[in-house]
Amino acid sequence: MKRKKALAIFIPVSAVVLTAVILGSIYLSLEVIKCPFEQNLNSILPSEMGVEEYKEDFEYFYNMIRDNYPYITIRERMLGYNWLDFKDYYMERLDNCTSNADFLEVLTDAILALQNRHGEIINPALVPDYRSSSLKYDKYPQYMVFSEEVVEANAYWVDDYNYVMNKRNLGHYEVLMVYDKGDYIVYDGWSDWQIEFNFTLGSKVLSVNGIPTHDAVSNSFESSYLVRDYARNTSYFPYLAPRDFGTTALFTIQNTTGEIIDAQINSSTDITYSCLSWQGDIYPAQQLMHYQAYTAKNAGYLYVGHMKYDPQEDYANLMAFYNVIADYDYLIIDIRGNPGGNDYYWLENIAGPLLKEKVKSTMYHAYKKSGKYLNCWRKEFGVTNRHPKRNLQNLPPEVLTDEYKLYKLVNHYEPTTKVDFDGQIILLTDWYVCSSAEAFTVFCKQTNFATIYGTNTGGDGIGHQVYFALPNSKLVIEMSAAIGLNEDSYSNEEFHTEPHVYYESAKGNWSELIDYVLNNLN
Repeated sequence: MKRKKALAIFIPVSAVVLTAVILGSIYLSLEVIKCPFEQNLNSILPSEMGVEEYKEDFEYFYNMIRDNYPYITIRERMLGYNWLDFKDYYMERLDNCTSNADFLEVLTDAILALQNRHGEIINPALVPDYRSSSLKYDKYPQYMVFSEEVVEANAYWVDDYNYVMNKRNLGHYEVLMVYDKGDYIVYDGWSDWQIEFNFTLGSKVLSVNGIPTHDAVSNSFESSYLVRDYARNTSYFPYLAPRDFGTTALFTIQNTTGEIIDAQINSSTDITYSCLSWQGDIYPAQQLMHYQAYTAKNAGYLYVGHMKYDPQEDYANLMAFYNVIADYDYLIIDIRGNPGGNDYYWLENIAGPLLKEKVKSTMYHAYKKSGKYLNCWRKEFGVTNRHPKRNLQNLPPEVLTDEYKLYKLVNHYEPTTKVDFDGQIILLTDWYVCSSAEAFTVFCKQTNFATIYGTNTGGDGIGHQVYFALPNSKLVIEMSAAIGLNEDSYSNEEFHTEPHVYYESAKGNWSELIDYVLNNLN
């Protein structure tokens, strides 16, 4: 089925020194030195893969996670399992694979079990775009990972990837059961569900397939991303879905009258709920950016649903809005439901224009000593300032060991475009805020740019993401590179960002938090 040879992609350390005499002074110009980077790929085609190649790829993936990935211990504290213990389980499943689609399903389960939003298989159809973007913006060593060979191999995987993703999309149950302040409640239903099941809106789900609901959810870490409820020290799904519990499941439900009902509830891909947004929770249908003025409260309101990759797309409209609210006392910036995107969006469109003076924030990155793959990435990210661990009181226990190296980063921010608004800024957050939206939240809290209202965010906003290609399949995996630590040395991925004012809205009540803030303005 093979024979393979290892293909090594390597950039040697080299430099060209140029000298020039200008007005009697000597200037040295150094070519930018690229750090050494090596990627091992085998010459086998994806179409030639079998069980042996599947297991080789998984072994490579497992070792990469074991040696480089920073969140294994954090997830064990939060969810109660150590991902590394699952190796034999996944290897046994690979023994039974009869197709590349089977292999892709096992790999998808394994990555979901890591329970990190920055952990995923890059959609093979998007790999050419990643290569083009990394070349356009000179993202080294990213463009080395997304090589022409990798692009070519990923073209083969498009159909299998779509098949596996579609197979996991099992639609919705006839009853929509959502998480609301510690309970799963009946929120909506399909067709004649109230007649068929004889329970009402607000009824509580007690168990799924005979397992207490919270236990059933916590055991489904291979199917969906678990959200953290910090107020109750538990993890949850925003709603119960057939991808987690099967196309037909037995639910034990306590009606609002106190009656206990066992109901076999079916699902279908034809069932849709208009209240469920693309974020997978109850969000209103709204534009990704909009604004309004609450003149009675002398407050402006700005909603930002995505940190767009092109900051200029909204720049002119935002500058005009800032001028409208120039004399207002308050600006409410709402980023609930924002999954992140591009840090430059908030730097250029929000922070830069609204800052009145230079500010700085301090954070730390903890890299695994065994993470040799990350060395080049870390240097390219500019993470080079080693920092002692003493006097940092809240470091995760694993970071205190010799297993991790700690680096300090100080970011400086200063005003850019002058805006006359000089009022108080308030930021609204929820569980979905992550990545660059989380980075903005961290900036707001550490620099006192804004007072934060809402619930804890989604985390993983301090740090960087890296990519690696599996040697046989050439599928590309994204993973977080380091434990990002706030200025107070708490892990951002473990604790996320806690608001200044914790306020938990009722499920589906979007305006409740806005009204709460407006009613409590000084």
